[in-house]
Amino acid sequence: MRGDLSRILGKALAKEPERRYASVEAFAGDLSRWLDGAPVHVSGNGLGYRLGKFVKRNRVAVGVASVLALGLVATSVLALHAAGRERIQRDAAIAEAARVTAVRDYTLLMFREAAEQGKGTSLTARQVLKRSADSLFTRFSDKPAEGQEIASNLADVYIQLGDLEGAVPLLERLLAWPGIQDNPDVQATSRYNLAQVEFSRGNRERARELFDAAQAHWASQPQRHALQLSESRIVQARFLRAERRFDEAIALLEDMIVQRRRLIGDDREVGGAFNTLTLALIEAGRYERAIAKANEG
Repeated sequence: MRGDLSRILGKALAKEPERRYASVEAFAGDLSRWLDGAPVHVSGNGLGYRLGKFVKRNRVAVGVASVLALGLVATSVLALHAAGRERIQRDAAIAEAARVTAVRDYTLLMFREAAEQGKGTSLTARQVLKRSADSLFTRFSDKPAEGQEIASNLADVYIQLGDLEGAVPLLERLLAWPGIQDNPDVQATSRYNLAQVEFSRGNRERARELFDAAQAHWASQPQRHALQLSESRIVQARFLRAERRFDEAIALLEDMIVQRRRLIGDDREVGGAFNTLTLALIEAGRYERAIAKANEG
């Protein structure tokens, strides 16, 4: 027997009466908490210990959030690598590093607070996100730039979890945040994400308006926003397919694949471009070429 159970029995069987549990109820209470996977009194009340218990009780939720956090870091590393290759100015790299640090710190804060507030309960990843999103705008009212970065990344997490409806109110509030125009990169990313949600809802006119505004910002500094521009081609191709402009969609995606590979090599976005290209070829009736592209991707 190790860990909490060993400490519980050690206290119950202590030779000195003053070191034992004060009552049967106290002894039973710690045993019940141990069976539930909750923190036990005999092990103290340290933050690291409570967080460890929280992670064990919420393995799925913490696992999802951890994967997403690692994905964010990986994307940031790739973005910085591409920035070096394309000689993007130094301040862009510094801003990206600051963004990753802010998101990392807030992610840790999210789960620390969830551990403290959710004692004895099991929280899902979405519940942790919802609590954090609700308090975000108040918490960062005096630091809007940081708050806007974090809100944008929380919206990304919602989208990655497939909870598009959960992302909408966060994105709408973010785009209405006073002074968001002073943070044009975040504004563009938020418009782009909301455009994808609106497109999936069938609101194509608003989706196109949001998408065009985001892409126009990135196109104003194409070298600095090379990654975002290349990724946006997949969504742009969806608009073209919806308008049955298959030849334009096919040409756009084929060019995007070439440019993306030249910029950063094969990655998830290249795979997504091949999938969209295959669909466009099928819709255009070019079945043999669609099979070839599906195998190539």
